[in-house]
Amino acid sequence: VAITLEDYKNPKVASKVREESKGKLESWMRVGELIRTESKNASMVFVTLPYPLIGVETESYMKWLDTLSTDVPTVLIRGNNENVLTFYLEGSRGSKDVVS
Repeated sequence: VAITLEDYKNPKVASKVREESKGKLESWMRVGELIRTESKNASMVFVTLPYPLIGVETESYMKWLDTLSTDVPTVLIRGNNENVLTFYLEGSRGSKDVVS
């Protein structure tokens, strides 16, 4: 059974979402820590934008984003749920063609 936005008005469901949100924040804090450690010399880091869960408070979601982009220039990327493979073909004259 899918949970709707109306279900989140129920205190039992809301508390469950807050607990999930707290766990997610801890996970994203760890990811942010790894980014800072492994990319400390990088000029820029590209990170897939975490998808917000229904019912997660805006403040919590912004904390997730903040943990990913602290201390390192970061670009957050959001896709459209389609897999794309991009590769470069090098021509005989050294030119590169992009194929997606």
